[in-house]
Amino acid sequence: ASMLLPALNQAREAARRTKCIGQLRELGHAGIIYAGDNNGMLTVSWVAWPDGNEGQPYYFWKDAVAPYVGDNNETAYERAMSKAPIFFCPNKDPQTGNSRSSYAENGFLSNGGWQTTSLASIKKSSKVILYAENTMHEWRVVPPTWGSAGNVRFEAHQNRANLVMCDGHVMTRTQSELYSPDQEYHFKND
Repeated sequence: ASMLLPALNQAREAARRTKCIGQLRELGHAGIIYAGDNNGMLTVSWVAWPDGNEGQPYYFWKDAVAPYVGDNNETAYERAMSKAPIFFCPNKDPQTGNSRSSYAENGFLSNGGWQTTSLASIKKSSKVILYAENTMHEWRVVPPTWGSAGNVRFEAHQNRANLVMCDGHVMTRTQSELYSPDQEYHFKND
């Protein structure tokens, strides 16, 4: 029995990684459909609340795509507080902490958070991250060259992170693959 345990754990991790990839793919498609419904503009990482909830200053990218993935809460605030499973990697418990999502938008696409980008303006959509697993923000992911250590989450899937690109396909990368100097195209729209 003890010989089967490592194989069973590997199979469980493969299933969680596959589910995470599927969720990111669905979120990516929702973001692209959102752009189609909004004059080609992608979601913003965060903005002030559109429905005026006092004391609740932020509206996140996930609030915009929530209706496209079946989260039908009526107000942006209700969507933001939602613990809808699609917004959480299977390796992260949505009931712990105050996080509203395991995933975040590429901070370069919204100029740090509050401006939007046209999907048509992205020159290499298959090489630019739309959403990725994240460690500390629920609203944006950034590379380490952006004044931080970078906040893409690698530890969830055996030192690999799942990413959905602006064309809707999902890829998995190690930290060295994603953050190497010649790979920064993953974040920037150059």
